[in-house]
Amino acid sequence: MVSRDSGLLADLPAPNTLPSWLPQADLDVFVDSFSSSGFRGAVNYYRNLDRNRELLAPFNKLRVLVPALFLVGERDSGLAIPGMDKMISEMTNLVPFLHERVVLPATGHWAQQEQPHLVNSALVSFLQTL
Repeated sequence: MVSRDSGLLADLPAPNTLPSWLPQADLDVFVDSFSSSGFRGAVNYYRNLDRNRELLAPFNKLRVLVPALFLVGERDSGLAIPGMDKMISEMTNLVPFLHERVVLPATGHWAQQEQPHLVNSALVSFLQTL
């Protein structure tokens, strides 16, 4: 899935300007924090994927039996993972009470920060159905 030569982020575009949802002051806080403590905490989840899979094995193929909503940004790089389209289309096999699959336009991986009004609207609409 990840190129051994170029790594995980090589294929992502480098923007010329910050997105509207990320003010320079916020970015400066992140840069300062990661400069002093490193990026280790942020990537440890990914370093531990194999162990997470082992620990979660008892839950393999268990169904989610409560009402659920799926939200994803149309620009989320996770959508490029091979087989993700099939996983999303077959989601109701494991989530039989899936209310809806919502694809948020002009939104990437950080949907709640990039488009909080769209996320909140989708959540409120979903919760009103319960």
